Amino acid sequence: MELSVKIKEGILGLVSVLFILLFTYAAISKLLDFENFQIQLAQSPIVSVWAIWFSFLIPLIELGIVVLFLVPKYKPIAFYSSLIVMSLFTAYIFIILRYSAYIPCSCGGILDKMSWETHLVFNLVFVLFAVLAIFLSDTALKPRRKVLLGIKMVLVVTGSGILMLLFFWHSTYKLNNENPFIRRYLQHPIELVKQINLGYNSYYFAGSAANTIYLGNYSNPLHVEALDTTLQTRKSSKITFESKGIPFKMVTLKVAETNFYLTDGSVPKIFKGNISDWKITEELHQVPFFNQLAILDPTVIGLRANLGKNAAHVLGTYTRDAANKTTFNDKLVQPQLDGVFDTDGILLASTKLQQFVYLYYYRNTITVFSKEGRLSYRSTTIDTIKKAQIKVSYLKEGAVRKMSAPPLIVNAQAALCESLLFVQSKIRGRLENGEIWKQASIIDVYDVAKKTYLFSFPIYSSEKTRLDAFYVTNTHLFTIMGNQLRVYRFREWLKNAFKETST
Repeated sequence: MELSVKIKEGILGLVSVLFILLFTYAAISKLLDFENFQIQLAQSPIVSVWAIWFSFLIPLIELGIVVLFLVPKYKPIAFYSSLIVMSLFTAYIFIILRYSAYIPCSCGGILDKMSWETHLVFNLVFVLFAVLAIFLSDTALKPRRKVLLGIKMVLVVTGSGILMLLFFWHSTYKLNNENPFIRRYLQHPIELVKQINLGYNSYYFAGSAANTIYLGNYSNPLHVEALDTTLQTRKSSKITFESKGIPFKMVTLKVAETNFYLTDGSVPKIFKGNISDWKITEELHQVPFFNQLAILDPTVIGLRANLGKNAAHVLGTYTRDAANKTTFNDKLVQPQLDGVFDTDGILLASTKLQQFVYLYYYRNTITVFSKEGRLSYRSTTIDTIKKAQIKVSYLKEGAVRKMSAPPLIVNAQAALCESLLFVQSKIRGRLENGEIWKQASIIDVYDVAKKTYLFSFPIYSSEKTRLDAFYVTNTHLFTIMGNQLRVYRFREWLKNAFKETST
């Protein structure tokens, strides 16, 4: 049964008005809150790499379609354009809900008022409106032409889905491997479980073993605090040790598996014992001077020291059972200015990877080296600071050096668990909301084995406290802020990320 011309015109007029209202509202709302729209696009798993381009293109296309609807002879083009745009938007939402590892915040317009699932249905309705309008607007629609027109619209919808999939795959690859400094903030990857007052601000993370976190104390080097991962139980212990007149300067505690290590690189001394009784049972021999160490296993320790005429930083390993116990490799560290300040960083160890990781404070390089002290590979954090931005002054004819200006800190601190590297970054990325940087410390997560960036998340703090230290296990994240110890539980999908790295 054919519809009368009047009914067709009425339906086409109504659909035109609906599209005009939709695209006008959507475009104007984006333009009125343009900065926030750009930030939200930057968090999209599909278009984040092209966020700046799309932030201008999308509202312009929407307003352009509105103009086409207002000119009667261009209405057929307007309906086709509406079908293409709504098909793209629908495919965009479907891919996010079906394939994306995370769902970003909304991107302005109508979406602000709807859930993603509701908006998917909303878009599908407007796709059907466009299809209906295209069929009704063709006055010479014969059976053969109906089939061709139907095929054409199927191709438009299918092509939109394929195009969005290509965007998604390319954006994911770029973010993981060639990131243009756009962070991927996931929704609530951690959940605060509990916070306790430690009583003092001199505690630091010494390590963990068997669902227990261990804290050392700078003011009392022989004092140990053991807490379960929920902070429900807390036990204090004292390391049994006789100093025998050794002139210790900076004693620190490390806990790895069932062992603990009492260390001071200025002496230099490393003592070892078991956490079951906190008694020293062994002194490691032929230990060189060092200023950082990381425990790989009971027989291999990573070291950083100052060697040579300029006392530049070098990295190496100490192997307890080897004849030549210490191996330093001056090729691991890459000096840019003085070899000391410009190469300062954090030394970490991964038992799973059987590798050491060295992360620079003032540039974006990550160096990974083996337990034999050989370079495995280098990678980078997602920021663009390749050269340390520091100024060094020399006093007393070059014998003493110091920073002559505040340095640009790139990576403030880090923690390594299995192959996931958690880095507190101090560099704001592209298209990021400045307010979050005032309220939180930003943690970037990398898979160092795959040399890829994964995602970022904030750790919020109050105005009076800052993130002093953090520690990561495969189920929890712990922070120290002043004298407050907090524990956060990882969401299930983040726990699964740890499981994936172990396969």
